[in-house]
Amino acid sequence: MTTVYAGIMAGGVGTRLWPLSNKSRPKQLIPFLNNSSLLDQAIERVMSVATAPETIFVVTSNEQEALINNAVGNSIGFVVSEPEGRNTAPALLLGCYRVFQKDPEAVIIFLPADHFIPDVQAFTAIVNQAVAYVAVHNKIALFGLKPRSAAIGYGYIQTNPTSQNDGCFSVAQFHEKPTLALAQAYAQRDDMLWNMGIFVAKASTFLQEFKTCAPMLSLAMQAYLSGTCAYADLENISVDYAVMEKSCNTVVFAADLEWYDVGNVYTFLQLKETYAHDNVAVINVDATGNMAYSKKKFVACIGVDDLCIIETDDALLIVKKDKAELVKQVSVKINELTL
Repeated sequence: MTTVYAGIMAGGVGTRLWPLSNKSRPKQLIPFLNNSSLLDQAIERVMSVATAPETIFVVTSNEQEALINNAVGNSIGFVVSEPEGRNTAPALLLGCYRVFQKDPEAVIIFLPADHFIPDVQAFTAIVNQAVAYVAVHNKIALFGLKPRSAAIGYGYIQTNPTSQNDGCFSVAQFHEKPTLALAQAYAQRDDMLWNMGIFVAKASTFLQEFKTCAPMLSLAMQAYLSGTCAYADLENISVDYAVMEKSCNTVVFAADLEWYDVGNVYTFLQLKETYAHDNVAVINVDATGNMAYSKKKFVACIGVDDLCIIETDDALLIVKKDKAELVKQVSVKINELTL
């Protein structure tokens, strides 16, 4: 029987969710729905996919390791800790080596901690389908969604529509986050999928694809593990750039489910309002479309539209919904002020 490990990538601070998220309270640990965090929900989501709780692990940074262990240490098997963040390719590769040392025949699903998928049953079904596929094929399985809108915040996977086999398609091409005009065109095409950033393969397949597609990173990681290279010397690169866009051994499963990347304050507030009904009821006077999160204060909006308002004990954020991605620049400004 194949042992299935689930690696949850949870090393980010979440600068786009400021002021809810910060270094001492990273985005994956802030209360999201029903007082559970995004990380809590990610663990629950993979419970029916991983072989056992002991095969669930979290990849994070040394800086966050204690926070992760205190929050979820009792519900997972182990934590893989990076000395410092070097983007998703080194993080995933380090997780692969840790699992491969335990079980060279294991299958691993890697997924981000900051996704929200309401239908866990549908998620489980398609992941199990991919696990069964990669268990007998030396492939990396990716997951994509038919675009629901002309989203410019996601990467896209172009499939070969005539290549369907065992429920998956071959990958024709990857496309980076597009302009609005391109996103509108992509949304009308049958061969385009949103890239969900979830990967499934045997540990050995992942390691082989790193050796083939990112040989210098693979060698550097081996040197780090043997104590002859500093982790800081590893290339800072995403797994998409390092491996997935170069690999000839990828397939994509088209998922049919609700999926959200909780990457900015607008998405966070929208989902809390829809699924938890615990946002502040904003008093609008000659105003529409405003959303707020505040523990202590009423929020009244007069003559303004489409604002996201977030109040914490030490900060207040007011941002237009369509500018939510710019929130990450606030952390840069704060760092500049404190230097």
